[in-house]
Amino acid sequence: MGIIDEGGAGPAGADGRSGAREGRRARPDGEVPPPDQRAVGLFWEEARKAIGLNDLDVYLGESPVAAVPPPAWQFGDSARLADDLVDLVVAGAKTATAGALWEYEEEGESLPEPGALGIACDGTGRPRALVRTDAVDVVPFDAVDEEHAAAEGEGDLSLGYWRRVHVRFLRGYEGRDQNEPWPEGAPWPPDPMVLERITCLYPRPPRRPAL
Repeated sequence: MGIIDEGGAGPAGADGRSGAREGRRARPDGEVPPPDQRAVGLFWEEARKAIGLNDLDVYLGESPVAAVPPPAWQFGDSARLADDLVDLVVAGAKTATAGALWEYEEEGESLPEPGALGIACDGTGRPRALVRTDAVDVVPFDAVDEEHAAAEGEGDLSLGYWRRVHVRFLRGYEGRDQNEPWPEGAPWPPDPMVLERITCLYPRPPRRPAL
């Protein structure tokens, strides 16, 4: 599925850029180069050792699943966005993503499945993070909550911010200025969204200090 995510450079969106249509792989017609498959293979060898897959091989023999790298992709539709968003994932600030259900249906792509692995690359196609899908839910846009918005790790982490920057990628709202105030009293659209929770397995994000 071609997915766009125009997130800020950090959890506070310091450079003024925002999260847009969340999710995974960059569109093939975008400016993001494809993942470097040789580097992906080497990264997978490192990652599978780090998460213990090689230990299982000792007892069970070489697993075909472990031998073949999982799919590699980039967040976003530009090199800069791919860099920014994978940085958030590696830092542990981005543990969720979202995409409009209609895109999955239009492109004939299955929804993500819990337990699936993927390798997120930067804007040059260099692998940076081994990511696991933990949970997938289909939720109306107007029912997405504050917890999910904060877990996406972008902008000011608020639900209002999440709504403003994601509504632009629903049908009928294409290209809407993210800074344009939503009409007072107008309901948000109920279009179904695919919400995905993710964990960066390798490299392990730094521990956050206890509050």
